[in-house]
Amino acid sequence: MSKILTVLFASLLIVSCSKKKSSDPDMVTYDVTIETNNMVSNDSSSTGSGSQKLSPELQEMKDKINSKQPVSFKKLTNLYIDEHVASSKYIKTEMKDDGEGKSVVTTNHGQLLSDLSSFITVASAGVSKQYFSQKSIYEKTVETRAGKQLVYNRDAVTLKDVELETKLQCFSGTALNLAVSRTVYTGHEYRGQNLVVVFSRGHVSPGQMVSIQGKWHLFEVETTQSGDAVNYYGMASSVYDRVVIDAELFVLSEIFKNEMTIEQQVTLRDSIIQKTADKYGLPKDILSKMTSSSGSTGLRVSGGGSSNSENDPFNSSLFSFGDMQTPAGDQPRTQGGSAQDAIQLINDLNKPQTGMSVQMIEEKPVVTMDDILAMSCEDFMDRYSAYAVNSEGYSYRREYSPNCRIKPYARHYDAHYEAYVYWFGVGNHEIGIPERVLGLSGDGESYH
Repeated sequence: MSKILTVLFASLLIVSCSKKKSSDPDMVTYDVTIETNNMVSNDSSSTGSGSQKLSPELQEMKDKINSKQPVSFKKLTNLYIDEHVASSKYIKTEMKDDGEGKSVVTTNHGQLLSDLSSFITVASAGVSKQYFSQKSIYEKTVETRAGKQLVYNRDAVTLKDVELETKLQCFSGTALNLAVSRTVYTGHEYRGQNLVVVFSRGHVSPGQMVSIQGKWHLFEVETTQSGDAVNYYGMASSVYDRVVIDAELFVLSEIFKNEMTIEQQVTLRDSIIQKTADKYGLPKDILSKMTSSSGSTGLRVSGGGSSNSENDPFNSSLFSFGDMQTPAGDQPRTQGGSAQDAIQLINDLNKPQTGMSVQMIEEKPVVTMDDILAMSCEDFMDRYSAYAVNSEGYSYRREYSPNCRIKPYARHYDAHYEAYVYWFGVGNHEIGIPERVLGLSGDGESYH
């Protein structure tokens, strides 16, 4: 990534959601100041397009946000999905001479945006305001409309790919989830949902922070799986391999990111990460996850995708890091966890008499190691995968052969969980489960 050669003015971006409310449930305000400098180098390696003037719509939105005036939540949603239109492979252009010289203009942008807006409206119809149940409902509508099932394709990075080809990957799947939830809820309702966007290495997913006995817990929705696909991660304080971002602030970053210099993007990114961490009690050292061994910040996630610039893939977020490790082409999606199971888990954790602790889930049935090793892989994953300490454990789903059995691997103390974690071989994968979740009887020290 080349260094931007010329920056004439500095920028300061301080972002947080304001607690002030307009009487109109669509209108929201932000405690945010965005000072952009459009007079920068045209260096093609720049991620942002800071050398371009803001569109009238973006300029108006920026001015209102900076002056702390209410802005339309729906209009922000439209600007967000418009980014997916502008960066899609379906845009057509032609050369136009306006008398002062030739320029490239788009010929179908308006129609593409209108069609995508209608698609989001249709997908959102009949969707529950219970967040965990939303994904399976809108995906069924999308599949019924298309007459075929959604499939995973790593190159389907825009919402237009979902609309026109019934294909998605983690970035476009997350965008669809965000667009639908922002349509289902008013601006005021949205702020009460505590929705987030969760980045891990080479991956992104939407999610929700849930308060349980006064502590925040993270639930993720895996859009690359079918069904509700709700997965429980754990307490916010134990999130050490994720970058968790307030969903509303993420959308703002997506709307303005291409109008910023690299320096401005980094400032905004750091501010949003810190504010989200402060709100939910996330680890303070999470910024280290965004830094490579060479010390440079990772603003991109590689792996291809629809884009108008090879230097700036559209699925390059301010918060993404690492590489996607998925094959090319269409891939079937596996079934994810149910919303009902997640809701039941929350109810159980909210009942002190169950013996479950907010610090660590404790399964009531007491078992021996022999009991666990006698389980089939499928039974083991059904029972324990939601509580795995590693991302592979809670997101990995497949059908196992009847002969697949659990293999002991190791037992280590995990400082983040303040507990011992048992590692098991499950097929070709290694899954770590906290000791207290297993509810083991007898001397665990003998397990190595």
